[in-house]
Amino acid sequence: MATNNGVIKVYRNSSNKLKFKEYNLGAQRKDFNINTIIEVLPGIMGVGSKYDGYLYFNTNLEKFTRPKEIKIPYDLDVRDLKVDNDKNLWIATTSGLFVLNKENKLISKKENNIDNSSTIKSFIRKIYKSKNGFIWLGTQNGGVMTWDKSYQNFLHFKNQNLLNNITNSIVADKKGTIYFATEGGVVNVLNKKGEVSEVFRITNSNKAINYPIKSLYVYNDKFLFIGTLNRGIIAYNLSEKSTKELFFSRIERVIRKHTNI
Repeated sequence: MATNNGVIKVYRNSSNKLKFKEYNLGAQRKDFNINTIIEVLPGIMGVGSKYDGYLYFNTNLEKFTRPKEIKIPYDLDVRDLKVDNDKNLWIATTSGLFVLNKENKLISKKENNIDNSSTIKSFIRKIYKSKNGFIWLGTQNGGVMTWDKSYQNFLHFKNQNLLNNITNSIVADKKGTIYFATEGGVVNVLNKKGEVSEVFRITNSNKAINYPIKSLYVYNDKFLFIGTLNRGIIAYNLSEKSTKELFFSRIERVIRKHTNI
């Protein structure tokens, strides 16, 4: 798990009890803020940190190292990591997008090859890989972008009706519908026309209150669980278009009601 003070491993001991072990850079560092962590090689975790850039964590040696063969700045604020279907590593940072191939060489992905624009240098907050292998990028203030592999170009989607297009989370249901969570308290959806429209907004007495939405999760294509800042978790029924604010005990009851467990 990624935390504000390093990485935590959750495991079961010989007595089958859950145990936790924390890994960081030592007592001299109190700001080892980890944003994301994924497995990039057998026994090697890719770690995206706020102040120390992109690192490796060797699960056998239980040690952090800096991959010297990767030619990217050391002080990047890495917000998300994702491996695509071609085994390329996508690195989202506050300074733009970096993509590494299997040989850890930088791949240049221009924002628009038609007008020969530069590589993406805007703040990338989130990377999502859909089931068909498409890569989606959630940006700081420009909505979302997706990589069109066939045209080697990015397509840009933005809800023009929103003042806030800061995208924190991207998920999809089994039908391929893409949902985007924003810092402005709105969940957008990409419709079949390629248009981004509003599907849900946090309101109070019919007035928008703009609680940031930090995370989304689609459950059984029936519920869209919405993780908010200061409003807990909201369950949005996708078919009935109704909402319910949930505490953890109520979430468990809702899930059990719609499963066989």
